[in-house]
Order: sequence, then C-alpha cells, then structure tokens
Amino acid sequence: MKKKISGFTLVELIVTVVILGIVSSITYINYNFQRRKNELRGATAQVQVIAAAERLYYLNTRAFWSTTDTANTNTRLGLHIRDTYFDNYRVTASGGTFTIRVDGGAATYTFNAQGVRTACAGTDCIP
Repeated sequence: MKKKISGFTLVELIVTVVILGIVSSITYINYNFQRRKNELRGATAQVQVIAAAERLYYLNTRAFWSTTDTANTNTRLGLHIRDTYFDNYRVTASGGTFTIRVDGGAATYTFNAQGVRTACAGTDCIP
C-alpha cells in the first residue's frame, strides 16, 4: 500500500505568490496616490496661510508682495513655511490681487488670493 503525501503542489504555490504580488502592487499604487493627496492638502493649508499673510500685509501697506521662493516668502511675510514634497512657494502680485504657485513632483499648482486652486500644469497633477 502506497502512503499518500499531503501538501501543496508547486503550481498552487506559484499561483498564490502571483496573486499576492498583484494585490500588493495595487495596494501600493493606491497608497502612493492617497499619500500625494494628503500632501496636497497640507500644501493647500500652507497656501491659505500665505494668502492670509498677504492680505494682512496689504492692510498695512496697500500693496501685495511678490516673492521668488519659499525662503523669500517666509522672510517677506514673517512665516515659517517648510518645503516638503511640495516646495518653492512663491507669490506673484499684479494690480490689486495675487496668485500663489507651488511646485510638487512634476506639477505646478496655482492658487488665487483666497487660497483656492485654480490651475495645475504638468504631468503629475492630483485631482
């Protein structure tokens, strides 16, 4: 009488590994997208702080201030904005209003004077 050996075959193990690989790759892609969306929310909050500081500056001087990068924005407006995934926070003043531009990955986001996103240019825009 032959003794039956129990266990998994090689094909069953390979199929299991392939399925786990597919599931983990989908999960990783979704994780990265959600992380970038959260970083954009943080950048939007910082943009709203910059917009409020610009409005306060306008109350004192009757003019908006243009800045060239994050360090210049911090110095001119008395802020402490940090560059993380999104960086190069800069303000462009023209006439009686201003826009704020922020770089993030391969995209540049534009916000209006109220801190609301109005445009995104580049290949890495987050909806």
